[in-house]
Amino acid sequence: MSERAVNIMGERATNIRNKRATNNVFDAVIIVCLTLSVLACLIPFIHILAVSFSGTVPIASGKVTLLPLDFNVEAYKKVFSDAAMIRSLGFTVFLTVLFTVLCMMMTVAAGYALSKKDLKGRKIFMFIIVVTMFFSGGIIPEYILTRELHLLNTIWALILPG
Repeated sequence: MSERAVNIMGERATNIRNKRATNNVFDAVIIVCLTLSVLACLIPFIHILAVSFSGTVPIASGKVTLLPLDFNVEAYKKVFSDAAMIRSLGFTVFLTVLFTVLCMMMTVAAGYALSKKDLKGRKIFMFIIVVTMFFSGGIIPEYILTRELHLLNTIWALILPG
């Protein structure tokens, strides 16, 4: 092997080591940023959970942080003994599942149709979908439409506008 070839191979190996070191630093920065973001999102939820399981005296004195003090489940017993609360929880779960299933069906159907290059008017449909995602008519026209369709006080008034 010539001396020039050895120099080129040495330079390439050095460049690869430098890129790896740069990538490792970049990966470390990303991991730290993501960890801080996750903690910033989770800590308030953990705090609320700790407060919900704590007694009234530590809550009133502001001593509860991330771990419950004077462990207590009386609040949960009271909430789950109320039939109206259980009914509301069931309705919320039902509404969430129904809305998710209907939205997924509509999204998959529209996505499949719009993925076809030979669909006539594809760009127009895409434009209409994107514009209505960003801009709505407002809450008053939505209410008037719901009232005119006789959907007030029905579950469909919550689902169909979405």
